[in-house]
Amino acid sequence: MRTRQSFYCKVCAKSKSTHWLARARVDITRDKLLDLLVSDIMGPFDQDPQGFQYLLTICDHVSTFSVVYPLKSRSDAPAAVLDAITHLTVQLEARPKALRTDNARELTSGSCKAWHCLLSITAVLTSRKW
Repeated sequence: MRTRQSFYCKVCAKSKSTHWLARARVDITRDKLLDLLVSDIMGPFDQDPQGFQYLLTICDHVSTFSVVYPLKSRSDAPAAVLDAITHLTVQLEARPKALRTDNARELTSGSCKAWHCLLSITAVLTSRKW
């Protein structure tokens, strides 16, 4: 018969931390297509043959339609988000009302704030962990 051995995992302990998270805004409507887009940057991964190391995901909150853009660097993220928004606007004849991101500096920069304002898109940041 096998017995359980106790162990301590630092990563597990940190992920089950007791710090309270600030709540994200809930006043954003999420009832219709493109009311809320959610975006995240993942990586760095091992570089592929084309030179891509990062992935940008964009997901519609209502339909769960998702697109993934490969990125060579994190600085390519704002252009990829703008490209996705343009593509969705043309295809669906509707403009996103809000874009939720995870405080990535590439997606909270001054240039991003400018096109949020220009396109009338509300920028919503997820809460910080600490």
